[in-house]
Amino acid sequence: MIKVSKKKRKNPDSQDTIKFIRENSINFHKIGQGGEGIVFYFKLNKSLVVDVEILKPGEYTFKLFRNNSGERPLRRSKILKIYSKYGLIPKIYLINNNYSISDYIHGHSLNYVYEHFPKSIPNINYKLDKLRKIWYKLGFEHGDMTSDNILIS
Repeated sequence: MIKVSKKKRKNPDSQDTIKFIRENSINFHKIGQGGEGIVFYFKLNKSLVVDVEILKPGEYTFKLFRNNSGERPLRRSKILKIYSKYGLIPKIYLINNNYSISDYIHGHSLNYVYEHFPKSIPNINYKLDKLRKIWYKLGFEHGDMTSDNILIS
């Protein structure tokens, strides 16, 4: 007789995941930090399996959530997945209580554009207002719409 134990699988430890990605990427470094946590950039030149997701060669961000309770609110994660699905934020490949992995966007922050391209400010503001109105009309609200979080490409 074969006895099968029913052991609960524990979520991978964030630090183990960071170490695993760092060891298997060709570039891994911190690119920022905010209220939600620390954001890292990494680039893969070959496919990599992280948790249950296969990441193809490309550029990604790894966000390590800052959360004292160790649990990410389920509702917030669902909202982010919906935003990702509709292309309102970068594609999210993996999100759990501790971290998320998503596409990296090449671009400059709105602050950078304002500082270095002042003549484009009226045009950019017009387009941003138009986009915000569409978002809110569709019922999407982003709680972190700061000029550092808006990327212009």
